Amino acid sequence: MGPLMATIKKVKSNGYDDVLWLLDGYIKELNIMNVFVFWKSRYGNLEIITPPDDGCIFNGLTRRTILDIAP
Repeated sequence: MGPLMATIKKVKSNGYDDVLWLLDGYIKELNIMNVFVFWKSRYGNLEIITPPDDGCIFNGLTRRTILDIAP
């Protein structure tokens, strides 16, 4: 996380709580939080979506637990 500290300090000095990291225009994660979107699909199904575990995010216990208990 060392190289990210300058960005995180700048964001916090501007009054924000966290940084939303993007890669190639796609949401990857926040600095200290997981990203989940709970929505209704165009077919009317309730879904939880989150960035894929593709090696760019920390697949921690909280993320795994939420995905395990989600319907």
